[in-house]
Amino acid sequence: MLKAYSVVAHQWKPRYISGERESVKTHQETLKQWVRQTLDRTRPLIETDLQEMSWNLIAQIEADDAILDALDLRLASAAHLEALTTRYPPRRFDLAARHESLRTVVGNVVPPEPSGGDTTHVTVDLRGRELEPAASSDGAEPAYSFYSRLTGQPLVEVRLPGELSAFMLARTFQYKDEPWRFDMFGGSRLTRGRRKSARDIAAGRSASASVLPAVRYADSAPGSAFMELAQKLAPQREDWSRMQRALMEMVPPDHVVEGTLRLGWFEDVAGPQHPFRLQGPHHERIALCPNDGCGFLRWDVAMRIPVVREHIEAWEAVREARGDEAQQKLVDGQQPGFNTLPPQALMHFPRDEAALDEAREVMQRRLNGVDRHASQAVDCLTLYQLAVSGGYQGRRIRAVPSADDRLYLPTIPLPALRSCRAMCWWANRRTIRRTCCPLRPRRSLRPIRRT
Repeated sequence: MLKAYSVVAHQWKPRYISGERESVKTHQETLKQWVRQTLDRTRPLIETDLQEMSWNLIAQIEADDAILDALDLRLASAAHLEALTTRYPPRRFDLAARHESLRTVVGNVVPPEPSGGDTTHVTVDLRGRELEPAASSDGAEPAYSFYSRLTGQPLVEVRLPGELSAFMLARTFQYKDEPWRFDMFGGSRLTRGRRKSARDIAAGRSASASVLPAVRYADSAPGSAFMELAQKLAPQREDWSRMQRALMEMVPPDHVVEGTLRLGWFEDVAGPQHPFRLQGPHHERIALCPNDGCGFLRWDVAMRIPVVREHIEAWEAVREARGDEAQQKLVDGQQPGFNTLPPQALMHFPRDEAALDEAREVMQRRLNGVDRHASQAVDCLTLYQLAVSGGYQGRRIRAVPSADDRLYLPTIPLPALRSCRAMCWWANRRTIRRTCCPLRPRRSLRPIRRT
């Protein structure tokens, strides 16, 4: 009942209650004062009756409008902090020693040592029930995460039951008979529940559930080893949304190297006077202006990453006709396939009858091909993809826009492009610039130029 009155007091605002603004605000303050006074009188009874479950209720009431800071404000209470850390001592790890163990000679990065960074990953619900146990429990190779490498702790994530709210974040849950919190870090996995692909919609499937990383409530106590790490990596409030990828991302162990690298940061400089100059294997200048957030890694450093080295060695061996079956299979798996035209690319087509007629012709040709090869009628998903992509299909390739005003295509065989002509366009900031391409256009598709 006290929690219900607290919610009513919080929502007693002019936007929801009719009447004079000052009168509504006065009534709201009266309700809040009554809730606080009642909490002070009944606190011992609540703590005895609800035990640790009372922490959520008391923290949310004491936080008032600062609901997102409820758990931290609760830790600011010396009595509560002492009771929490006495019953659940914060886990200890030597961050300085872990950091020192990662140091190497500059540029001499190495793969992680065996079992270094192995992650025990568990997904739970808000009641602390395990939904997805660790992948390593069924014999799979554990993934690597920087979080486990530094802390040695399992990675626990909470599957959210629905849309995230401030009241959902301002609470703890019990897992392995300990209180945990999940308001420390966010990231891209938080928004999974809001993303549904066209395939999911056509199949009637719901979006994947959003998840948030969780940590022991005691580990977030001021002065703990975990908070020392968090303060170093995420000193600002906006870092909350970056930490899931920076610290808790899980990748295969052969995708990782550890060590010391020298980083260089350069301002955008136009033309050949850029201080960062790319060179080829024979020290020839590569006319590429590395602006707009480009990042590069030295060749010898990249070759120390096991998965990169494996792919490059396989590519070189197959190219020289000395590759084995495994290397050939690895290279074949990287061949670009056929893709539909991205819907946003249609905005570069001219808005005239000729473009519409061509799109109708392409879609009809695609539908005729589907009808001949399909055992059932064309489904809604196929019709949707044809409508948003104009029916166009092609090979996806990686091209490099160069500072010499040319667009360089890869040297892999592209028979489909040899038989037709193509026009390459690429966008640079606000303008769409035409670039030279070794392939002639089959049909001039003039983009809508932007000013």
